[in-house]
Amino acid sequence: MADQLKRNRISKLILRIASCVISAYAAVLIFAISLAAYAGGLAEWGRGNPYKETLLLGIFLSVSAIGIVAIQTNVDRSRKTALIVGALVGGMGSLALVSFAVGCLNPITRILDPSNAVEAIIFALATLVTILRTRHFLRMAWAQQRTHVN
Repeated sequence: MADQLKRNRISKLILRIASCVISAYAAVLIFAISLAAYAGGLAEWGRGNPYKETLLLGIFLSVSAIGIVAIQTNVDRSRKTALIVGALVGGMGSLALVSFAVGCLNPITRILDPSNAVEAIIFALATLVTILRTRHFLRMAWAQQRTHVN
């Protein structure tokens, strides 16, 4: 019984570390793309073109990358407001990950080679992990709401 409990804890720890590594990798890629969006938007703004869409895309991607990382934190004892904000930015991260995973898997826009396939798999796994953690945040916020009402 004790060995089984120890194996379960080790398995959960390994899965937790793997999900953090995958999510961090995806967040770094998305943040790098947000920096390119900022650079493009600022270059256009410097030429006199108010290119707000690119700057807004950069902000969305930056917040999404932060959300992907933030959603991996353990906030089981956090306040309801922190849980809701975490779920919101985690949801934004999930949306960004879904769009990148679909973009990587789209054979029309990308030539299918092994590096693109690995990238698509990482984005898909990070999407799954982020969505599951966001659902966990929402459940905790809902449980806190229900305990405050009762």
